[in-house]
Amino acid sequence: MMQLIDFTGSENMELILFLWTLKLLLLSYFFYKYAIGKVKVKKPREESLSVFPKVCIQLPIYNEPEHCQELIQSVSELDWPIDQLEIQVLDDSNDQSSELIAAKIAAIIKNKPGINIRHLRRPHRQGYKAGALNHGFQQSKAEYFAIFDCDFRPSKEFLKVTIPHFSNSEKIAAVQVPWGYYNANANIFTWVQSLLLICHFHRDHRGRFERGLIFHFNGTAGVWKASVLQNLGGFSANTVTEDLYLSLKAWIHGYRIWYADVTPCKSELPPTLASFLIQQRRWAKGNGQVLRLLSKDLIKNLPYGKLVKADALLQQFGYGISTFFVMVYFLSPLWINAYGHWLAKSHEFNTLKALDACLWIGVFTSFFLLFFPNNASLKYYTHSLPPLFFRFFLVISLILLAPLFAIFIGFSYWQGLLVRLKKPGHLYFARTPKKATKATLSQRDHRTLDLMIGFAVFCSIYALWWGVIIPFTYFSAQTALLSYLKLNESIKLKSYFHRCLTKTVGSLVRTKA
Repeated sequence: MMQLIDFTGSENMELILFLWTLKLLLLSYFFYKYAIGKVKVKKPREESLSVFPKVCIQLPIYNEPEHCQELIQSVSELDWPIDQLEIQVLDDSNDQSSELIAAKIAAIIKNKPGINIRHLRRPHRQGYKAGALNHGFQQSKAEYFAIFDCDFRPSKEFLKVTIPHFSNSEKIAAVQVPWGYYNANANIFTWVQSLLLICHFHRDHRGRFERGLIFHFNGTAGVWKASVLQNLGGFSANTVTEDLYLSLKAWIHGYRIWYADVTPCKSELPPTLASFLIQQRRWAKGNGQVLRLLSKDLIKNLPYGKLVKADALLQQFGYGISTFFVMVYFLSPLWINAYGHWLAKSHEFNTLKALDACLWIGVFTSFFLLFFPNNASLKYYTHSLPPLFFRFFLVISLILLAPLFAIFIGFSYWQGLLVRLKKPGHLYFARTPKKATKATLSQRDHRTLDLMIGFAVFCSIYALWWGVIIPFTYFSAQTALLSYLKLNESIKLKSYFHRCLTKTVGSLVRTKA
């Protein structure tokens, strides 16, 4: 074991203060996110339509044989005038999905002869999802465009609860609907994901919307105004998160995104760790890319106050916060040794000890407040919340597993932020695998995933050893030693008084005799 570092030196004090500063920054960020989402729930206003505008439904699909037919079927059942509805199946598949799509479209047209549904194919997959959406946009004259990824299942009333929100203001560029999850109870992993994402929508998104802060369109289960898409130049293929880029670009140009607090649109959660990490890698890398591309515009051209600008930049740096976790975990050996030695020498209760106790309590409390919803969000759960003791156990587990995700996410985020594209529009777009995880992963995905998971597991073991086992053993041994010394001193003291009392009583007896 490393030799204990003398805490009396100025260098060690600076190290301790540096780590305390990191913890304070993390706690401030977490409690800020908690405060953002703490808003009063308003009863949704019932919207109605007197005129039904023309709406185009865009379904970008790439090798999704398990989901494509169900998606097309659910979209064909939307409650909207058939003459004002257009469905574009943007198919870039190179497997059996195209045949399944063609068969499903033929069956739907047979049952609904008047429905306008088209199967659009491109000669190349340039621009990936962004390119497919732009390709369909150029071939439609609809006033609004609704987008659904292949695993989403919109309700029949989807358009009737979203389109009316555009009448609230001419500056509304898009309407976002929260997500629900039909496989939330598949396993403990999907259950935890649903917990976190529901808090994301109904705490972060709704909170920002109610406070007039910036939030973004999530790429699916939402509607865009065609005129805004035209003015903004459509979706960009210069980032793997084309939805985030277009959303911030809309805010910079004076538009708004509207949050419709309605029944969630059901979707599928990544069922395995591999698919979840691939999804998080793309989201983190895309956030870094967007911050690199739009940071100057967010500072100079965003038509809002300094507080809104600062919040927008902080929001885009969210994935970068994971770097702080990594720093805390990797510096933990030095901190444990120095702080432990200091505790052994210092017996008085001072301000620094009180601060450290508050920091540890704050870490636990902030995780608990963020990862479990307030009463306003309970109605969006597809399952019951666990008992209180299991919630505490889950939070502790998340804290211990944080380095695994922090390493993976932080690496991707800084890669997106610092690495510039040599050829704009030629990104590698790693799709989120769904049910057929192994079949849909490319060799590049497998190599990257194996490397990153191996490194992340190493970091988790490292953090578990230095962050749990060593300090627990050290402080337990220290406590036991101090308790033994105190008890031993107490026994010696009692023996001393006993000897004194015996001598005194003996002297009195001899005197009387």
